[in-house]
Amino acid sequence: MSLSSFLDRFRYTSLNKEATSSNNDDASGPGRMSLQSAWSSKRWRVVFLAGLIVLLIGAASYFRDHLVLPDYPSITGGGSGGDGGSLAVPFTGQLVSSNHDILEAVAPSIDWHRFSYIQYVTNVPYLCNSVMLFAILDRLNCRPDRLMMYPEQWKVDTNPGDDVPPETRLLRIARDKYKVKLQPIHVQSKGGSDPTWAESFTKLLAWNQTQYDRVLGLDSDSTVLKCMDELFLMPSAPIAMPRAYWIWKDHDELSSQLILIEPNATEFDRVMRITNDAGRGKYDMDILNDMYLASATIIPHRDYDLLTGEFKNKGPKDHAMYLGSDEAYWDAKTELARAKFLHFSDWPIPKPWLVAGQSTLDQNGPKCTAEGDCTEKDLWYGFYSDFKTRRKEVCDM
Repeated sequence: MSLSSFLDRFRYTSLNKEATSSNNDDASGPGRMSLQSAWSSKRWRVVFLAGLIVLLIGAASYFRDHLVLPDYPSITGGGSGGDGGSLAVPFTGQLVSSNHDILEAVAPSIDWHRFSYIQYVTNVPYLCNSVMLFAILDRLNCRPDRLMMYPEQWKVDTNPGDDVPPETRLLRIARDKYKVKLQPIHVQSKGGSDPTWAESFTKLLAWNQTQYDRVLGLDSDSTVLKCMDELFLMPSAPIAMPRAYWIWKDHDELSSQLILIEPNATEFDRVMRITNDAGRGKYDMDILNDMYLASATIIPHRDYDLLTGEFKNKGPKDHAMYLGSDEAYWDAKTELARAKFLHFSDWPIPKPWLVAGQSTLDQNGPKCTAEGDCTEKDLWYGFYSDFKTRRKEVCDM
């Protein structure tokens, strides 16, 4: 047999239409259905999907009963098994663990001496304010160190029999009673500046306190309501500040009333150079905004930078800048209860250690509402009364 004849025996030939039709009729006979035909049937699609759902439910039930999770410790101690068989803080659909709870859990493992609350003073009235703040930090048992920068010409120790000037007496109270570390410094001042702010540049010396990883600077014309230890644990950043919320709508600006700083010799040199080159009318807040407005980490002003002026009979919508929304509801007692730092700011009413004339208070102080609600007025006058009482108790002034 020739090769061509042999290959012809295995050559493919197409079926004619009659053969194809006959084969299809056989394949679709009774009791047989192609996959395409089955899927085109609504009844079979429902059966298939129902079976798939049953299979998935069964698999989920199996893994729920047999899957063993690692025994991670809870934030309050104990694991997911043993005596602590359930989670220490069960999920309820809400956040049940506050920042305070978390801080309490991690606090024992932190070296708090790496951090410090810091104040600067340039005269005796502000020295008293500073000692008052440190007295609150001591009473609240706030964990970080306390550091006061004071003018280098002031004496802390005197010879027996010598007169004790008021600054020496107050420095000793801070050191001995409230466990404040004292750091003498050269006061930074710029000639030709407003006397009220001329020495505010001294605040910037906080960058030079490189014995600490972080310092939290607080303006002394304020009242600490709660510890702010958690701020020291914020993600690392050269500086963190709250927004000056009371002017933010019209002018982007950061507030220097509370500053979290990572001391650094290189950054200190840069800050001092820019300060020395600053023109007249530039103060610490201006310099900090020029340097860090676009890069600073933001500390929430709500809770951490509440102004006393927020309690002076504003309309329902006038608290929007503090609350962060036109729709948020202002409740004076609630906001005071959650606040941690209260700054005295009521221009033209003077600072609380100065005497305000009755006419100034009558014109600019808070008043009861038309409905007879005196809540905000009582709170506001209470801030000033409390300051006066504590000033007498702490400083005898």
